Amino acid sequence: MEAKKVAIKNLKLTLDKIDITDNIDVRIRAAEMEYELEREELNVLNLREESNILTTRLQESSNSSGFSSLHSNGAETCFHALLSSSNSATALAGAILVAVVVNHTPGNPPFHVTPRPPLGCVIDWATDDTRLRKGDRLVEVNGSSVIGRGLEVVTRLIAAAKHLDLVVARPVPGHNSTTPRRADGRLEKQLEDRTREMKECVARLDKALKDKDTLKSDNTRLNHRISYLEDQVTELQPTSNCTSKCSNTNRSASNSVVTSHPGTTVIQVFQKGDQTLAVASPELRNGG
Repeated sequence: MEAKKVAIKNLKLTLDKIDITDNIDVRIRAAEMEYELEREELNVLNLREESNILTTRLQESSNSSGFSSLHSNGAETCFHALLSSSNSATALAGAILVAVVVNHTPGNPPFHVTPRPPLGCVIDWATDDTRLRKGDRLVEVNGSSVIGRGLEVVTRLIAAAKHLDLVVARPVPGHNSTTPRRADGRLEKQLEDRTREMKECVARLDKALKDKDTLKSDNTRLNHRISYLEDQVTELQPTSNCTSKCSNTNRSASNSVVTSHPGTTVIQVFQKGDQTLAVASPELRNGG
């Protein structure tokens, strides 16, 4: 349990140190930390619940064995043993103990009991002179505990004596006996909320991981495209240089014409690239 608490504390400190930005890796890391934190907190809640259940079972086992030995030996129960029983604690919840003395004719008691398992029997009806009330739960009959006992045992104890020293648990008006159930309901609701939050966190984490994979795929595709274009540029560079050089040479190519006085020979020089051609021709006079 302490190790889980330390782990939760470390996760919270790490999560507080993370600076949430637009970086997808940082967001994914934060989501992972939140998921781990909620999972550890849920584990702690589960461990606490299991610990409470085990503690209750151990107490019930111990108290049950103690009462079994008392009943098997025929010993009368004491008030300490009565209150230490888990069943008795449940039977006495929200009730007060009342001692009642009843004198009756065996086989015809002035009250009637009815079983209400698993905590024993309760008074179904009673005459006014007995001071018993409907709903009183029988705790002891002449010093013998009847909590958890069946109707047959209780009836036999009542019929065995004319003088009955009864101890009953009388419910207190206005007591809310559903408080433990409400507490259990709140705990279940908290667990359900935690489970739902965890599922939402897992869904967000899955979406973030999918987005990350998509971005990685797009990045890889763009890198391949860039590499391809760079290779194309590298291959086209020499051709472009040659074309540019030839274009410049063609533009610089010119026809050179050498003239002389009328009646002399005209020499025309043609140049293209590294080649030069000279052509000589006589000039015709005007009107000649």
